[in-house]
Amino acid sequence: MLSITTRRNMFIGRSSILIAELWAIYYALRITWEKEFRCIELESDCMDVVQSVLGVLEIDIGHAMVDRLKNLTDQEWNLQSEREEKQLLPITGVVLAVINSTSNSDQESRRSSHLSTYFSSRTQNGSDSRVLRQQRARFPLNSPAYDPSYGSTSSPGFCGSLVEFFVKKTEAVQATAGRYENPEEHPFFPDNLPPSLVPHFKYPEVLHPAAMSININKVIWDMYFNKLLPLFVAPGDDGNYASTAARDLECLQALSRRIHYGKLVAEVKFRNEQKDYEPPIRAQDRDTLASLLTFVDVEEAVKKRVAKKAMTFGQEVKLGDDGDKGKYKVDPAVVSGLYGDWVIPLTKEVEIEYLLRRLD
Repeated sequence: MLSITTRRNMFIGRSSILIAELWAIYYALRITWEKEFRCIELESDCMDVVQSVLGVLEIDIGHAMVDRLKNLTDQEWNLQSEREEKQLLPITGVVLAVINSTSNSDQESRRSSHLSTYFSSRTQNGSDSRVLRQQRARFPLNSPAYDPSYGSTSSPGFCGSLVEFFVKKTEAVQATAGRYENPEEHPFFPDNLPPSLVPHFKYPEVLHPAAMSININKVIWDMYFNKLLPLFVAPGDDGNYASTAARDLECLQALSRRIHYGKLVAEVKFRNEQKDYEPPIRAQDRDTLASLLTFVDVEEAVKKRVAKKAMTFGQEVKLGDDGDKGKYKVDPAVVSGLYGDWVIPLTKEVEIEYLLRRLD
């Protein structure tokens, strides 16, 4: 195990978290290379950094730093990962694994093989639970936003609730801007979405084509509104129905993205342990696949971690008032239950659905 602490004093001026993360990764790799360590595993909890280094995402800032990182990652690194480490992949976040390959001469192919990305989830930075804490919990339930009669009155000619109206219209606009060209994004109302009007971006084809047919957003929608929402918002009505709908959509998209990363998790597991997965896939044996995908200790650790994050970052803070100590924007038990009862099982369901079609 290699542990490096850098004590470089730097002044990068007015900047962003993204640039700071790029600098941190750059110096970690550079010092590791200078000390002649070639067997490393680099983890990052920032998906934008991961994708920018891989060339999947073009960022507006930090081009020079990205180029420096790409030059570093093109060096002859080597990584041997143990099976026990790979078992942590289902839920532990974004892992950049620098691996050795001498079979490809093309620079882009080398970069793809040298820097293999395991997209497990965004739970490492807690984006989905953070949206619940910081956004939707600010508003009470606001039940008229979910009442079809109110939605029909406020939007003549539309049959459904205000939230449904808001989500459909927003997804239509986002579709024209190319959001759903990205294989990581899944619309809640995919029928009759307008085509993208922006130039097509060629996303890397890392998944089996069957992945395009897997979308469990109907299940996520039902879970969110009928089971989860009443647990973490206060009853009441403050009239902010449009803002409520906007926050609901943010929560839904964060949960959908997190859960559908199961496709990428399943692809990584399949490639790493193909001989174990092929027999149950050919037999369409869901139970065996579920057993292969389940690591109880890891799942319990994830639930404890997200509960601790909710306790740490979700506290109500008031100056000079100790009476609110221990009060939270969202109950940590609710956040832990969100993962244990829904996020982890639904992610696993996506993994199973993907694997069942992996050999098609």
